[in-house]
Amino acid sequence: EPLTDREGKCLGMLYSALPETYLTSFVTEYKVRKDMDISIYKSDGDAVVLPDDYILELSDEDLIERESIIGHIGWKVILSADKKIIDRSVRKAMSAIVLIFLLMFICIYLVVRFTVRYVSGPFLAEKRRTEKEKAIMENEMQLASAAQNELIPHVFPPFPDRKGLDISACLHPSRQVGGDLYDYFLHGDSLYFCIGDVSGKGVQAALFMAATHYFFRSMVAGISVAEAAGQMNSSLCADNEKCRFVTFWMGCLDLTSGDLEYVNAGHDAPMLVSGGSVGTFPSSGDVPLGVLEGVDFIPGKTKLLPGDTLLLYTDGVTESMDAGRQEFGRARLSKILETVSDADASGVIEIVLDEVRRHSSGTPQSDDITMLAVEYFGDDGKRMIEKKFKAVDEELENATAFVTQELENAQVPRKIINQIAAALEEIFVNIAHYAYPDADGYVKIQVSTKDKIIINFIDKGIYFNPLEKEDPDIMESAASRQIGGLGIYMVKMTMNEVKYEYVKEHNVLTLIKEYK
Repeated sequence: EPLTDREGKCLGMLYSALPETYLTSFVTEYKVRKDMDISIYKSDGDAVVLPDDYILELSDEDLIERESIIGHIGWKVILSADKKIIDRSVRKAMSAIVLIFLLMFICIYLVVRFTVRYVSGPFLAEKRRTEKEKAIMENEMQLASAAQNELIPHVFPPFPDRKGLDISACLHPSRQVGGDLYDYFLHGDSLYFCIGDVSGKGVQAALFMAATHYFFRSMVAGISVAEAAGQMNSSLCADNEKCRFVTFWMGCLDLTSGDLEYVNAGHDAPMLVSGGSVGTFPSSGDVPLGVLEGVDFIPGKTKLLPGDTLLLYTDGVTESMDAGRQEFGRARLSKILETVSDADASGVIEIVLDEVRRHSSGTPQSDDITMLAVEYFGDDGKRMIEKKFKAVDEELENATAFVTQELENAQVPRKIINQIAAALEEIFVNIAHYAYPDADGYVKIQVSTKDKIIINFIDKGIYFNPLEKEDPDIMESAASRQIGGLGIYMVKMTMNEVKYEYVKEHNVLTLIKEYK
């Protein structure tokens, strides 16, 4: 009969036909938990109860229930446990799960801490060190920029008491500090001025620029520009381990005469705006400063006329690129300067700078942009009013009206106005008839009325100095007197002074008349 519990539930019965060896191997394979019953049922519902000798330990994964076909047709194994056993095992399982999660959290924490300390730690430390160095560098760059800015003059006009010139300049570095420079100073009646472009960028270039500025200020005055360039070059070559150099243009302008002596040490040749035309300034073509010791620099000489403007610039102007990588170029710069004859020095700088920025709009600035404009007025120190006329007889009336109007505006006495009008007719007609024998040409007339009247007649015709001709003997009869020369003689007799110069392939005849 089947064995039953107190409630009458069947616990099982022993079926003697089942081989004992098989039951033993089965129980051993499944490792049944202690106090757990194993029931083996036949297909007809008969059950088998195993003795206590076969009860072994069951793993946690087989805790509640497990079924398995054991290979004998019509037989199945059912393992079951008491509810208390199940509850106790569940609690153990939950405790194990909590313990596992706790261990996992501890492991994750240890891994993160290890990573931060031994992997991320050095990286974060390096990042903090880099940020600190960057902040220090930015501070040093700001200090360097401020120091560099102090070296460059920024007050325009710089010499309000000197009426013979006008100066303006600009320097826009591509970085916080740059390698370009310009400078100028007065020494007696001479203006020393320069522009330079140091190789490289950044702080090192700025330091070399500062050294160049110092040598210019300390070595130039009182000696020729060629000698000064040699001394500067020797100083810059000394201890120049980085092999830096500076392209440099330096000039000395005599404000009383307009004579200009200059040295070009590998720099872009300046442009000269004279009489509405633009020319490339002559270049001596020497090597940059700091490249080679013992260089003998060759000076160049020219003369500025009243109203001439000299524009010095660095390659950041002409090499400025647009979005299509087309350079601004010298040709474009020359064309723009043809339109600035009426502008003062600051106006020239503003016009050119606006055009450069318009050309490079939308592209980053790749180089320093630096310009220095020097406008020369002449010894009288007043910007001369000027106008260009075609060198033909029909323009005589317009030229006379232009000069007469300026003289009347200055309240010049009528007698002197008439004398000047007669002299103007003689000179203008001579230029119209003889200056341009094979082509049409122009004559530019400049007028100044400060303290005294100064009138310049400038043409680009064939060389002709009317003052070389001997004065005629007015005591001779008209029949025996040599033809020619009487008109210019009358001009010299009515003026206080008449001067002639041949400057930059231009004939320049100057009339000077006192009227106060």
